[in-house]
Amino acid sequence: MEIIKSQHRMTIDGVSIPEFDDNPEFRFPVEGESINDCPSLKIGQEIPLLTGMTLEGKQLALEHSTKHKATLVIFWCSDCSACTGEMPYLNALHTVHGKHGFRIVGVNMDLRKARALKTVKRYEVGWPSIFDGEDGPIGEQWNISVFPTMLLLDTEGKILMGTDGLRSPTRFSLIGDQIDKSYVYPDGLRCALLRLCPPDHTRDSAQSSGGITSVD
Repeated sequence: MEIIKSQHRMTIDGVSIPEFDDNPEFRFPVEGESINDCPSLKIGQEIPLLTGMTLEGKQLALEHSTKHKATLVIFWCSDCSACTGEMPYLNALHTVHGKHGFRIVGVNMDLRKARALKTVKRYEVGWPSIFDGEDGPIGEQWNISVFPTMLLLDTEGKILMGTDGLRSPTRFSLIGDQIDKSYVYPDGLRCALLRLCPPDHTRDSAQSSGGITSVD
């Protein structure tokens, strides 16, 4: 894995991500708590059936599978600058963890599919997105009102984490740890992820081995 660092950007295997934002007030929702004020989406809950046509015109059904250790579902639209701002971080997660049983599935809620396809091309998105359209049935069923909304699912389709973004190193590293607890981050990436993280988000073993551990 090749990591190139500069003052404001870092490149992981050719995927460039901008500098992380510092958000020390952030916390993940806890068991039973709603995500992004959506009462139908709670930590520990199994998600509704997710199926539809992708932006490329292929049928996609999100099935629970032990083949995938974790799945990140993101609801996004092109007019949401916070959504497009997440694309480099999502691409980085996909690059780092895609070979370790991780997948990303998007749900696009643009008014027009052509706009979404233009965004996907611009940001070189390598993961599929179901096209739901503005006020579409999936967004209505899931009661999505905040963009982006991200849900990290386990092999049974239950929600492990929910967030509105990945741009703090705490979110990025903790989600990465949930994806693959055995993954050892290269030193360069570990330093970039941890440089703004509060000390209580790591364990001594992580500091010595170069890995990032989960939070109890």
